[in-house]
Amino acid sequence: MPGVSLCLIEDWEIAWSEGIGVRSSECERQVTPDTVFEAASISKPVFAYAALGLHERGILDLDVPLDGYLPGPYLVDDPRLSLITMRQVLRHSTGFQNWRREEPLEIHFEPGGRFSYSGEGYMYLQRVVEVVTGLPLEGFMEGALLGPFGMADSSYVWSDGYEGRMAYPHDEEGKAGELRLRLEAKSASSLYSTSRDIARFMIEIMEPSDRDAHLSQKTVNEMLRPQMKVNDSVSWGLGWGLQHTSSGCAFWQWGDNGGYKNFAVASRGRGRGVVVLTNGAKGLRLCEELVPEVMGCRQPAFGDFLNVMSKREYII
Repeated sequence: MPGVSLCLIEDWEIAWSEGIGVRSSECERQVTPDTVFEAASISKPVFAYAALGLHERGILDLDVPLDGYLPGPYLVDDPRLSLITMRQVLRHSTGFQNWRREEPLEIHFEPGGRFSYSGEGYMYLQRVVEVVTGLPLEGFMEGALLGPFGMADSSYVWSDGYEGRMAYPHDEEGKAGELRLRLEAKSASSLYSTSRDIARFMIEIMEPSDRDAHLSQKTVNEMLRPQMKVNDSVSWGLGWGLQHTSSGCAFWQWGDNGGYKNFAVASRGRGRGVVVLTNGAKGLRLCEELVPEVMGCRQPAFGDFLNVMSKREYII
């Protein structure tokens, strides 16, 4: 594992952060707490939180079909599109595949019927958010969440300020790849961030306030309420995975952008959490060993869920 950035939350505060290893196997530049990584799918709950702010303001309804907010049809000619709501996107029950590549976007089952992880669902909601706010995603996220939360090192598109601070991705053999300068914001996957910025965001969820820029406790409680069962130990809320452990319920999300593998988890009741960002394709193996030690109990997200997800068995 070339490098890892860790941030520990204890008693609802950042207690410790550290960088270990190198940003690239081809140089000696060390990972520090300020090193920037691709957060990958940790992008999703950050976006979900901001989108729920639009719900609180009465701009978006959780249970109104999303196609009614758009001026025309969205990518798929299927009458079931009119059944897809914001709630179904955030709890991964749209019926969309995870990502379309060569194949067209399709609805594979009746929306709301069951869980099937989908980045495409988040892209659909992103389009709706951009239409109703009149802003591109990166501008909306900066004003709605990243700025107010003090996440100065985070962005959904590449920033010139990341030059010289980025961790490079690495493959299974530890070979460094090229940096991806993402200029198109994707709500499901394009967030650049640091472990400390992500920890700041998680603390706001662990101990929500009713400040103007933040969600109310009522909405945060709804975000962390089980909305869709995955299996006996894992369910999904609005944007977060939820797992039921011997120490109580915890919310979590993993990230997988190939050469970046990440995991973030926290318990509101215990005030404890950890963010792990890695720049190696084997990073989730490190997370699987490290996170249970930090959290003090078995993590069902790994054995019961991520072992399947890591094999790309997303369907459907």
